[in-house]
Amino acid sequence: MNKDTSQVAIAIVVRGDEVLTITRRHGAVAFPGGYVKTGESGADAAVRETLEETGIRCEVICPLESRPGGHVRRYLAKYCGGEIRPQLSEICGAGWLPIPEALETLNYVGDRYSLMHSLRRIEQEFRDTV
Repeated sequence: MNKDTSQVAIAIVVRGDEVLTITRRHGAVAFPGGYVKTGESGADAAVRETLEETGIRCEVICPLESRPGGHVRRYLAKYCGGEIRPQLSEICGAGWLPIPEALETLNYVGDRYSLMHSLRRIEQEFRDTV
Protein backbone atom coordinates (compact mmCIF):
# COMPACT_ATOMS: atom_id res chain seq x y z
CA MET A 1 0.00 0.00 0.00
CA ASN A 2 1.38 3.41 -0.95
CA LYS A 3 1.53 6.30 1.45
CA ASP A 4 -0.19 9.61 0.75
CA THR A 5 2.53 12.10 1.60
CA SER A 6 -0.03 14.89 1.62
CA GLN A 7 -1.70 13.68 4.83
CA VAL A 8 -0.18 13.01 8.26
CA ALA A 9 -2.13 11.45 11.14
CA ILE A 10 -1.08 11.91 14.78
CA ALA A 11 -2.46 10.21 17.90
CA ILE A 12 -2.70 11.87 21.30
CA VAL A 13 -2.94 8.70 23.38
CA VAL A 14 -4.17 9.18 26.94
CA ARG A 15 -3.65 6.78 29.82
CA GLY A 16 -5.00 8.20 33.07
CA ASP A 17 -3.35 11.60 33.50
CA GLU A 18 -0.51 10.84 31.07
CA VAL A 19 0.02 11.04 27.32
CA LEU A 20 2.24 8.93 25.11
CA THR A 21 5.14 10.80 23.56
CA ILE A 22 7.98 9.84 21.27
CA THR A 23 11.42 11.30 20.72
CA ARG A 24 12.17 11.64 17.03
CA ARG A 25 15.65 10.84 15.75
CA HIS A 26 16.52 14.54 15.54
CA GLY A 27 15.58 14.96 19.22
CA ALA A 28 12.10 16.51 19.00
CA VAL A 29 9.52 15.29 21.51
CA ALA A 30 6.19 14.72 19.78
CA PHE A 31 3.14 12.50 19.56
CA PRO A 32 3.33 9.30 17.49
CA GLY A 33 2.13 9.54 13.91
CA GLY A 34 3.02 9.40 10.27
CA TYR A 35 1.78 9.38 6.71
CA VAL A 36 -1.67 8.08 5.80
CA LYS A 37 -1.54 5.17 3.36
CA THR A 38 -3.65 5.28 0.22
CA GLY A 39 -7.17 4.06 1.05
CA GLU A 40 -6.59 4.34 4.82
CA SER A 41 -8.52 6.70 7.08
CA GLY A 42 -6.62 9.22 9.17
CA ALA A 43 -7.86 7.59 12.36
CA ASP A 44 -6.67 4.16 11.21
CA ALA A 45 -3.29 5.63 10.26
CA ALA A 46 -2.91 7.24 13.70
CA VAL A 47 -3.63 3.89 15.40
CA ARG A 48 -1.29 1.98 13.04
CA GLU A 49 1.56 4.46 13.40
CA THR A 50 1.24 4.44 17.20
CA LEU A 51 1.48 0.66 17.29
CA GLU A 52 4.38 0.56 14.80
CA GLU A 53 6.40 3.30 16.49
CA THR A 54 5.74 2.46 20.14
CA GLY A 55 4.18 -0.99 20.56
CA ILE A 56 1.15 0.66 22.21
CA ARG A 57 -2.39 -0.26 21.13
CA CYS A 58 -4.93 2.55 21.14
CA GLU A 59 -8.42 3.41 19.98
CA VAL A 60 -9.39 6.77 18.49
CA ILE A 61 -12.08 8.59 20.46
CA CYS A 62 -12.49 11.60 18.19
CA PRO A 63 -10.75 13.77 15.64
CA LEU A 64 -9.39 17.05 16.93
CA GLU A 65 -9.75 20.43 15.32
CA SER A 66 -7.38 20.96 12.43
CA ARG A 67 -6.46 24.03 10.46
CA PRO A 68 -8.49 24.27 7.25
CA GLY A 69 -6.47 22.91 4.37
CA GLY A 70 -3.83 21.55 6.75
CA HIS A 71 -2.19 18.23 6.01
CA VAL A 72 -1.79 17.20 9.68
CA ARG A 73 -4.75 15.61 11.44
CA ARG A 74 -4.64 14.87 15.16
CA TYR A 75 -6.83 12.34 16.94
CA LEU A 76 -7.60 11.90 20.63
CA ALA A 77 -7.13 8.24 21.52
CA LYS A 78 -7.29 6.03 24.58
CA TYR A 79 -4.69 3.52 25.65
CA CYS A 80 -5.83 -0.08 25.05
CA GLY A 81 -2.74 -2.03 26.06
CA GLY A 82 0.80 -2.97 25.26
CA GLU A 83 4.24 -2.17 26.56
CA ILE A 84 6.46 0.49 25.06
CA ARG A 85 8.79 -0.98 22.44
CA PRO A 86 10.23 1.91 20.41
CA GLN A 87 10.78 1.27 16.72
CA LEU A 88 14.38 2.42 16.78
CA SER A 89 14.61 2.64 13.01
CA GLU A 90 12.20 5.59 13.17
CA ILE A 91 12.39 7.06 16.69
CA CYS A 92 14.88 7.26 19.57
CA GLY A 93 12.44 6.51 22.35
CA ALA A 94 8.92 6.68 23.73
CA GLY A 95 7.33 7.15 27.11
CA TRP A 96 4.40 8.39 29.13
CA LEU A 97 4.45 11.99 30.36
CA PRO A 98 2.05 13.64 32.80
CA ILE A 99 -0.11 16.05 30.79
CA PRO A 100 1.30 19.23 32.41
CA GLU A 101 4.86 18.05 31.70
CA ALA A 102 3.94 17.17 28.11
CA LEU A 103 2.60 20.69 27.58
CA GLU A 104 6.03 22.01 28.57
CA THR A 105 8.08 19.36 26.74
CA LEU A 106 6.45 18.88 23.32
CA ASN A 107 8.49 20.58 20.61
CA TYR A 108 5.78 21.17 18.01
CA VAL A 109 3.36 24.07 18.49
CA GLY A 110 0.56 22.08 16.86
CA ASP A 111 0.98 19.22 19.34
CA ARG A 112 0.95 21.58 22.34
CA TYR A 113 -2.04 23.48 20.93
CA SER A 114 -4.04 20.29 20.31
CA LEU A 115 -3.28 18.91 23.76
CA MET A 116 -4.09 22.18 25.51
CA HIS A 117 -7.38 22.54 23.63
CA SER A 118 -8.30 18.91 24.33
CA LEU A 119 -8.03 19.11 28.11
CA ARG A 120 -11.78 19.50 28.64
CA ARG A 121 -12.51 16.57 26.35
CA ILE A 122 -9.82 14.49 28.09
CA GLU A 123 -11.36 15.31 31.46
CA GLN A 124 -14.81 14.23 30.18
CA GLU A 125 -13.59 11.02 28.55
CA PHE A 126 -11.17 10.01 31.31
CA ARG A 127 -13.01 11.44 34.34
CA ASP A 128 -12.45 8.27 36.37
CA THR A 129 -8.73 8.13 35.72
CA VAL A 130 -7.52 11.73 35.54
